[in-house]
Amino acid sequence: MKIQTKGLAKSFSEGSHTNHVLDGIDITFDDHCFSAIMGASGSGKTTFMNIISTLMKPTKGHVYYDGQDISTLTEKELTQTRLKRFAFIFQKNNLMSSLTIRNNIILPLKIENKISAIEKLESMAQEFGISEILDQYPYECSGGQCQRAAIVRALMKSPEMIFCDEPTGALDYKNSLSFMHTLQKMNEQGVALIVITHDPMVAAYAKEVYFMKEGKLCEHITKEGTNKEFLKQIQEASFQDLA
Repeated sequence: MKIQTKGLAKSFSEGSHTNHVLDGIDITFDDHCFSAIMGASGSGKTTFMNIISTLMKPTKGHVYYDGQDISTLTEKELTQTRLKRFAFIFQKNNLMSSLTIRNNIILPLKIENKISAIEKLESMAQEFGISEILDQYPYECSGGQCQRAAIVRALMKSPEMIFCDEPTGALDYKNSLSFMHTLQKMNEQGVALIVITHDPMVAAYAKEVYFMKEGKLCEHITKEGTNKEFLKQIQEASFQDLA
């Protein structure tokens, strides 16, 4: 799916004060993108992601999915797009503590073929290294294991695009690297990714990085070479001016 924004703006009113969170964002995410969005706290990153993923409406401007202005879609159509074509991974994995990992993954899905879903889960659990924890509860698992379970849950419905908001924020360094390697592998298999992060190491796994400051895009760089080389690009870019 190709996502494009034109003149995207978002404001929030607080009494007599208006807070302008986004100001005229023009951006295009191509099919199979792996894009990172960086910026200081309050720069508008999460608001931007919420708008392009249909979780929030803009104050001004337009969002296009494969050339179609999504403002022409009904709420039902937007919901169906979000449920069928998108998946989300957040800093908090949102697993229910009262359910096993298996049920956390299976129960939220609308399953027409239960046997097929179970087979898919078993295969994906093995691929992502969570087979041994499927019948455990989230509180019995490590943060890295729970986040991998969140990935499997996201992939069970075969999304076209996954939106990630600070997905490694609750993970240690080792698990963060493992998680991002998994995302990179998913992208190589055709899943588009948009990742919000403050961590240059995380952003270095992407193919491109957009920098935001005070609700505006201020820089864009594309990967050249390895993750390590791209990390250097990111560190040499204008991110130090965003703090």
